[in-house]
Amino acid sequence: MSMPSFIAHDWLRKISAFIFAVLVYVSISLQLSEERTIERTIEHVKVNVEVAPANSSDIVILTEKEIFTNLKLRGSDQDLNSITNNQIEIKHLINSNRDGVYNFRITADQVSLPSGVSLVTEGIMPNKFTVNLDRKIERADIPIRLRFSTENLPNDKEIRKTSIQPNTARIVGPSIYVNDVDEVVTEVLALDGNSGNTYIQNLNLIDMPRITINPSKVQASVELRQSSDTRLYNDIPVQLMRGSRNLSEIKVDDSLVKVTLEGTTDELEQLSKNDFRAFVMLDEGAPAGPYKLPVLVWIRNDKITLRNVSPTRIDVQVLPTQPE
Repeated sequence: MSMPSFIAHDWLRKISAFIFAVLVYVSISLQLSEERTIERTIEHVKVNVEVAPANSSDIVILTEKEIFTNLKLRGSDQDLNSITNNQIEIKHLINSNRDGVYNFRITADQVSLPSGVSLVTEGIMPNKFTVNLDRKIERADIPIRLRFSTENLPNDKEIRKTSIQPNTARIVGPSIYVNDVDEVVTEVLALDGNSGNTYIQNLNLIDMPRITINPSKVQASVELRQSSDTRLYNDIPVQLMRGSRNLSEIKVDDSLVKVTLEGTTDELEQLSKNDFRAFVMLDEGAPAGPYKLPVLVWIRNDKITLRNVSPTRIDVQVLPTQPE
C-alpha cells in the first residue's frame, strides 16, 4: 500500500515539524503547571519556643514535650510539591518574667518560609499553645557524696578514710528541681586493692535532669587498711594510779571490767593481757570522800585501739588521814 502523496511529499520535514510541535506543547504545559497557584497543608511543623535573652537568666521553660502545628501554604505547584516541614521555621520568644502557666499564639510574623510560598490567612492550625514556666535559681554548698564499690575488695582490707576535693557543688536550674536536691553524687569508684592502699582519681559528678552542676568533676581520695577485728577480754582488774598517797588511805571497789580492743587480726593474735592495763587515776591532793572514777586503758601497741570498757566507772573511797 502506497503512502498518500500529501504525506509522502517532503515527509522528513513534516515529521520534524510534528516533533517540534509536541516539544513546544510539553514545554508550555510545564510552564503553565509551574505558574499555576495551588494551596497545600504542611503537617507536623515544629514550633520552637524560647525565653527571650532579656529574661533567660531568670525564667526557664518546664514543659519538655515538643510542640507541633500544621501550616496551610500557597504557591506554585512545583514550589509546594518540593517543600518539606524541615525547611520551615517557627520561633516564639517568651518575654514574660513570671513563673506559672504561659499561654501564647503563633502569628504569621513568627513563621519563616522558603521563597516562592506564602502563608494562607488563618493558615496556622492550631495556633494557640500553653507551656509552664519556672524561676531559675541557684544553690551553693550542696554536699558531694563519694560513691564507691567494694565488691572486688579483698576480705582482709577495708576503707580507712575517704575525701573529695571540692566537697560541695553549686547547682542552677528550675526551682522545682533545685529545691529538691539534697546532695550531688559521683560516679562509682571501684576498689579492688590492686592499686595499693591509696586511690586518687578524678570522678565525674552524675548529671541531674534540667540542672547545671559546677564543678563537673572532683578529685577523690580513698585510703585502705588491713581489716580490723575486735576481741573481748573479761575479768580485767583495775589498777590505781596514785602519787605519794599511802595506799591504806584509799579503798578501791573490787570490781573487774570487760575490755574490748580493736585492731587487725594479726595484731590482736599477738596481744597478751600483759600488753594492756585498766586503771583509774586519783589526784594526789584529793580530799577524803567517795569518788566514781572513769576506767582508762593503756595499750602497749598504738595500732590497737580501745573499743569499749564496761563498766566505764568504778567506786573509789578516800579515807580520812589518821593522826600519827
